[in-house]
Amino acid sequence: LQPPLTQGRRFIRNPEQAAALRLIAADGAEAFYSGPIAGAIVKTVNENGGAITARDLESYRITESRPLKGEFRGRTILTMPLPSSGGVTLLQILRLVELRPDMLERLSPTSGRYLQLVVESFKFAFADRAEYFGDPEFGPNPTQTVLAEARLKARAAAIDPTATFPPEHYTKVAPLPDDHGTSHFCVVDRWGSAVACTETINLSFGARIIVPEYGFCLNNQMDDFLTRRGKPNAFGLTQSDRNLPAPGKRPLSSMTPTIVLTRAGDVEMVVGASGGPRIITATLQVMLNVMLLGMNASNAVDAPRVHHQWQPNKAEIEDRMDFEVPGSARDYSRWRGEVSRSLVARGHVVINSDDGAAVQMI
Repeated sequence: LQPPLTQGRRFIRNPEQAAALRLIAADGAEAFYSGPIAGAIVKTVNENGGAITARDLESYRITESRPLKGEFRGRTILTMPLPSSGGVTLLQILRLVELRPDMLERLSPTSGRYLQLVVESFKFAFADRAEYFGDPEFGPNPTQTVLAEARLKARAAAIDPTATFPPEHYTKVAPLPDDHGTSHFCVVDRWGSAVACTETINLSFGARIIVPEYGFCLNNQMDDFLTRRGKPNAFGLTQSDRNLPAPGKRPLSSMTPTIVLTRAGDVEMVVGASGGPRIITATLQVMLNVMLLGMNASNAVDAPRVHHQWQPNKAEIEDRMDFEVPGSARDYSRWRGEVSRSLVARGHVVINSDDGAAVQMI
């Protein structure tokens, strides 16, 4: 007989959160937005120096948006629209990669020209993220402008296969803290319906304030807004006035839940990640591992990745020896060395980082 799953393990018990889940199961959304859970949230926030009323919670409405739609090599890409920056940034990078077939010759995961194309595309896209993005309900929606074909062609043509440039070439941002407040899951059912779902409380344990009656953490999503002009947020990101807070406004995020369809319209892959702004670059690289490099889902997710977010002007290489990379630890060290040499030769400042993103893919 197999031993019980609980044998030899310790578990966190949270009966208060169980009570909250039972109330939601019984009474639906009302239990959270206007019932006893709402009262406990209002009490906790105000006791800890915040400002929220019962009416704020009761008047909250979920917004349902059409997914952002793009294409890559005959596939249809369905992804997250603003105010998440993830989808727009993802589509920008995919198109920049597609527009430079000359840098995709003799393709391999360590090809210097391929890595240069990906990293330079990151830098252009993150520069736009800093300058133009915010909640489109409270200002102009830049999506079509930054995805305009003529603009992307001009940017693709500006990518040099042999050299990188100072930040001003890409036309504001900084180092990232650990982000453990986000999770993502993918689901495909037997009928072919697919869901890519990302949820977040922003940083680890959110605001680090718990609603004691119901055992859950409050988020610190306010930090995703520009709250102090000229000052970076917890992620070191400096953002434009388009992302200032306002009543009813939603902050800019990096969530990138994505579904890829075949030419026939069938689901080919479902993908997304957690990890702050690294969500975008990690999701993108896992997709390219499948669509360009022919990897299966397991190898595509396990393969180590690079990250660049325009500012600081550094290319990160994941420095984690616990990756189940196809092959051995020696293969991983060789990969890291080849990638580092390729990028340094083109003028990038390269650092090893034990930070990364957790990617889910079907």
